[in-house]
Amino acid sequence: MLGIVASPRLNHRQPTTKGLVNLLDERAVLVELQELLLFLLLVEVMPQCEADAVCWNGIMQDAPPPDSAPNLPSVEPYHALSPEVGAAVRAFEEFKSELRQTLESPRMRQFVEQFQSLGQEILQLDVKRLAAISEALKAAQDTMRKAELLGELGWTLPTYMTPWRLHGILQLNDPHLIDLAFVEFYNESDGKAYQQLRNAVLSNVRLESWRPLLRQCCAAYERQEYLIAVPSLLTVMEGAIAKPGKIAFVGGKDRASFFAEKIATSPCESVEQYMWRSVNAFVKTLFERHEFDGPQPEHLNRHWILHGRDMPDWDQSDCLRLLQAIVAITRLK
Repeated sequence: MLGIVASPRLNHRQPTTKGLVNLLDERAVLVELQELLLFLLLVEVMPQCEADAVCWNGIMQDAPPPDSAPNLPSVEPYHALSPEVGAAVRAFEEFKSELRQTLESPRMRQFVEQFQSLGQEILQLDVKRLAAISEALKAAQDTMRKAELLGELGWTLPTYMTPWRLHGILQLNDPHLIDLAFVEFYNESDGKAYQQLRNAVLSNVRLESWRPLLRQCCAAYERQEYLIAVPSLLTVMEGAIAKPGKIAFVGGKDRASFFAEKIATSPCESVEQYMWRSVNAFVKTLFERHEFDGPQPEHLNRHWILHGRDMPDWDQSDCLRLLQAIVAITRLK
């Protein structure tokens, strides 16, 4: 018995069903289905040829079949097949016709139009998202460049605030409103951002020698006893900068050379450099010279507070600005 030989059209290629996924391409669907059916006929459905038969192509007849097979139309190319296979092929032809009608139906066309419209909407969303990202990046860069301004206003760059949020705060252009905005930030969500500050100062290795003092400062802050916390936080902040660098931080020249070196050795336009610029401006304001017989400084002043010249009217914002500065310092090297 001779084996079955596939037609040249199939080229011994096993058909796939990938075209069924693409309902928008009618021709691809029909071609794939036809190849699939022919493959099944060759491999699984068609009975083996008789011993005296030739191959698949050899048994195809050019003339119409005899009257004994009236159920197979003479105009079809599969008239030499068995009745079972012929019925299967005719069923496929009916399916193909129904599929074509489905693809051409108004409902399917409506589906295609809706799908295309959805694609356009997604594209527009992507464009808007890219524009929003671009605006956020510009805001972040603008905020970083205002690091020194922020320090002059009495705040360092916050570690736990997004650049976009900080950018909005800087637009206030009023020291009092900026203080209120920072307080609001650290109070919202049940003080989530404050808890991050607290955990940072109490767990940092560089602050280990001040940990008992910091723990009591945080407890006083949470009891709203800000007057107790501010002088202690000032000493911790100064020590966190001076002790690792082994510098006499009280002298203005020493501070200036220390920060100049840190800023110069930081990568240009990096977050680290902007953080140093922010801390430098904050410390300049904090250590600014004010004669003891002159008017009271508008911002926290280290000399007035530690030498007992300042009026103890410090509030929540003063505690937060010092805690925030301490965290910023511990993140820098």
